[in-house]
Amino acid sequence: MMTALSSIQFAALQLGMALRPLREPLWSGQGKFLVAGLVIAMALAVVAVGVLSLVRHDQVRQGPTMRRLCRALGLDTPQRRLLEQLAGKTDVRCPAALLISRGCFDTAHRRYRPQGVELQQLNRIRRRVFDR
Repeated sequence: MMTALSSIQFAALQLGMALRPLREPLWSGQGKFLVAGLVIAMALAVVAVGVLSLVRHDQVRQGPTMRRLCRALGLDTPQRRLLEQLAGKTDVRCPAALLISRGCFDTAHRRYRPQGVELQQLNRIRRRVFDR
């Protein structure tokens, strides 16, 4: 009984010591750094959310254009995804540019250096789009 009571008292004492800094005003000493850190962290979070929102909006905005263009050229979904992957890996901002400009397509194709099935698919896409 005495041991259980002592451990409860000890836990309460430790909890009181842990909460002691919280009883001090936030604007004293280390509290200023804590508040400043929280404000900076919140500001960075807001900026990050804003940037991610703009990036996502840009991707969503370009998506329907690319789908319509691929449909008009007779390309299927796997071919569209391959073109989007090619654009992403070669820093082409708009994947539709690959279907509009032969030079853009060829430059991205050379930079990406596809092999195997991807090489065959990209060559098939190039013939279908530019050799009409």
